[in-house]
Amino acid sequence: MSLKTPTQKMSKSDPSVASRILLTDTPDQIASKIRKATMDSIHGITYEPLTRHGVANLIHILSCFTKSTPTEIAEKYASLSNQAFKNLVAEAIIEKLEPIRLEIMRLEKEKEYVEAVLRKGQIRAAKIAEETMTQVNSVVGMT
Repeated sequence: MSLKTPTQKMSKSDPSVASRILLTDTPDQIASKIRKATMDSIHGITYEPLTRHGVANLIHILSCFTKSTPTEIAEKYASLSNQAFKNLVAEAIIEKLEPIRLEIMRLEKEKEYVEAVLRKGQIRAAKIAEETMTQVNSVVGMT
């Protein structure tokens, strides 16, 4: 869900870039977005998706980046302040997304390699499509 409006879906079409985490966000950008994420002023982390939308949203996000359920996360981090929990969520996101961001950056610098992979894939896809169409034509009696 959106980091700014946790009752709405996280969307790249949202005009606020602070509402979402991008695969290309730097660790500093991710940390900043999570620090600014909407939460309530109630102390402690509890999983109450119907009343604590912001907290539940960050719990869900952390759940996606760990092997823990939302309930397990809430129980484990119940005594944390909102800020400490946000830092924990940011660290988990950064740990998982940073290798992806670095690979994207590497590929952006190697345009010839990417184009060669795309050409190879296009040739392979065309061959598979041709074989499939030959089979279709045979089944419908067009050969």
